[in-house]
Amino acid sequence: GAVTLRLGVNYRSSAAIAAVAAVLTSEPPPETNNDDGPLPQVRRFSTETTELAGIAEACRDDHASGIGWGDQAVLVRTNALAREIVEYLAGRDIPCRLLANRDATPLAAVIEELVRTAATFDDLLADLAEEATEPDASPQLARIADRAEEFAALDAWPNPRRFIDWLRTSGSLADGAGVTVATFHAAKGLEWQAVHVAALEDGFVPSAAAATDAALAEEQRLLYVALTRATRVLRCTWAASRHREGVARERAISPFLAAVEAGISRLAERERVVPPAEVLTGLRARLASDASKAPARAETLDALMSWRDRLARAQQIAPIAILPDDVLAAVAQALPTTAEELAEVSGVGSLRARRLAVSLLAVLAGTTVAPVLQPLHLVTSTIVTSKGARAVRP
Repeated sequence: GAVTLRLGVNYRSSAAIAAVAAVLTSEPPPETNNDDGPLPQVRRFSTETTELAGIAEACRDDHASGIGWGDQAVLVRTNALAREIVEYLAGRDIPCRLLANRDATPLAAVIEELVRTAATFDDLLADLAEEATEPDASPQLARIADRAEEFAALDAWPNPRRFIDWLRTSGSLADGAGVTVATFHAAKGLEWQAVHVAALEDGFVPSAAAATDAALAEEQRLLYVALTRATRVLRCTWAASRHREGVARERAISPFLAAVEAGISRLAERERVVPPAEVLTGLRARLASDASKAPARAETLDALMSWRDRLARAQQIAPIAILPDDVLAAVAQALPTTAEELAEVSGVGSLRARRLAVSLLAVLAGTTVAPVLQPLHLVTSTIVTSKGARAVRP
């Protein structure tokens, strides 16, 4: 099953990062002895290409500000995403390495061995080209092969040893000093000054395969691990559209990231911790704009708050990770009757609606069902209310 996080003292992350990451747990923020660093950031990009460009720009900015390449990391949920990022960064002369296997041979060691065994520079060119085409080769190795061609055009008498010295001088062989690109799993136990957590979209985080409460709780724990790899700078990004199998597909923000964003907003506004009763009073007041419907909508909000609390307790997560307060108020205002209508409420989206529709719509219909997240493959369910049965189509 999933592990419940017990937060004590965080000796790694800044106070702001520790506080923001704590919204993903049922525990209060841990103590920390690190007060250095800006507020974490969440940024939306229109496509995966603009997200990649934004990450590359941020890496360069961090490096220019004094954070070394080796003190930066880009963390993602899957190996396929990690490979895409390494290929993009390497193609733009940003030193990087793919941390797919802790025991993998470092890039610098691979190049050193090729240089040692190459009798001539032409032999080195051939060996590099061959190594770069291996199935498990680092994308940066192909870039090194390109740099070898460039060196041959610059040096009148190229030889393998001068080439490797040139690589070191230009920073292209900065394997240990390169930006680390890794999955959440591979990053466990490590830390960097600046961490970019990317592709935070529903379907990646949480994974589309996470259909049980235990699996969803584990996905949330993994994101907590990723966020707390940062000691000073934390950036979270997602793309509203991403190409898969040659087709641009609309993406929705991870529901976990929505909770993180809410935590950042509270820190930015220096808000005090508001008691739940006071939160409920404030949300009720926002519903009172239509006086004739205010009492009924206040009762609906009461029911939705109770439903969200039950679901959060069952999953051992913070209630705002299910739906933030303002989104819950918008649902009470809109009173959707189908999953499609629920998806149209600002802040919900289609993927989240499919997971929440059965139990949430039952609350709005005036009945009670078990507060669960529905698997994404669910197509049709029927709930029974005092007015009879009706189908809910996630």
